[in-house]
Amino acid sequence: MRLKNLKELMLLPEREILLNRWAKIGGVDVLLLTITSENGMNKLWTLQKFPEKSNQENDSNDQQPYLSQMIIQGQTMTFSSSESTFCIPGHHDIEMKLQHFAETGVDLEAFSDVRLKQLFLTCHEQDANESFPNIDPSQELDVIIKLNSYYRQIPIQIEPIVLEFEEFPNKIKYTYYDSFYKQDRVFYIHALKRHDIWEEVENTLEQQLPEEMSEEEWAAFKKQYTQNMEGICSRDQDLAIIEYQSEGNVQLNFHVQSSLREKASSSEYAHSTMFFSLKQRVGDDGLPVQIESLVPVDKKFKGNVMIKLLSYYMEIPEEEIKVH
Repeated sequence: MRLKNLKELMLLPEREILLNRWAKIGGVDVLLLTITSENGMNKLWTLQKFPEKSNQENDSNDQQPYLSQMIIQGQTMTFSSSESTFCIPGHHDIEMKLQHFAETGVDLEAFSDVRLKQLFLTCHEQDANESFPNIDPSQELDVIIKLNSYYRQIPIQIEPIVLEFEEFPNKIKYTYYDSFYKQDRVFYIHALKRHDIWEEVENTLEQQLPEEMSEEEWAAFKKQYTQNMEGICSRDQDLAIIEYQSEGNVQLNFHVQSSLREKASSSEYAHSTMFFSLKQRVGDDGLPVQIESLVPVDKKFKGNVMIKLLSYYMEIPEEEIKVH
């Protein structure tokens, strides 16, 4: 490594504001370190211990609260992006930055017994159109942070549900205990269906050449689109979907417990990848009937499907936190 490469890892701000304040963000204690200005970029630096997940299957898909703004002495910093770094053996950039913060006067005592690999350093970059805060040292350093709304998964404990592919004349009522609000909630299953995504694929491929695309670009798109769809559901399969209504219209997270899941895991199928559309409808009670895709199933498959309700998604509203 050359000295110029080493300097790229260093934090050498032209201006810096010491914060040394704690805030609880998404239930996690976060230390607000400093605000720096370096090479024309203004950044807020935060440090936290990487949380140990007790239920990784549910928590892995949780959104994290995004720190959107900070108001310091009445001046607003809007953050356009953020970047997080873990301490990786052999990579000394985070260690050098922590040394800088310690020398600046940040109190890192709370992290003394934390392994470096568990530390999570984040820089939040201020919008380029805003100015670096002009702080009056004679006044109290009032700090308020604002968080965007986000979703988190709330685990659900319920016995597996066994269904056959059909639309039920009368929706089936189920109950689960909401551990967050400490009360029972209900949901209704309307149908377990097969969805032939390839009918929609063929309709897409038969569309005329878009004006903004060349023939070569259109051909490349159709090839990639077909490959993506084959990764979700092969031509000899249908996609299993479940139609349901839930109290409060919350989104539920279902999981298939059967050999179907094992077969599906060998493909590139994923819940989060949606290259097709599913039309929703409104139930007799006025609530929308929600649709979730489950797994691909062979067109010749006959039998029961065991489904587990794992969690529901709860929206955490925007939040404003006064930092002490």
